[in-house]
Amino acid sequence: GHWEGQRATVRSLFATSVPTWAAPRAAAAEAESVARMRRRQKARGTRPTVAEPEPEPATFLDSGWAAVLVGVGAIIFLAVAIVAGKLV
Repeated sequence: GHWEGQRATVRSLFATSVPTWAAPRAAAAEAESVARMRRRQKARGTRPTVAEPEPEPATFLDSGWAAVLVGVGAIIFLAVAIVAGKLV
């Protein structure tokens, strides 16, 4: 038919994505690595030293007022577009 493929499928010489079998193996290896590290720390009597990141200070863009101003600006822009469309 018309919509059928006219050419042969092109295949890349290089892998374009991670094979489906690799994800579970990688996850299992990572879990085993973490477990091994915890066993070592427990045997030494140390605790993991992971520093918690400090929260960044809030900015104006993080506030609700920024969203309100953007909404008001959109409404004003829409109103101007409607008025300009009626004048033309």
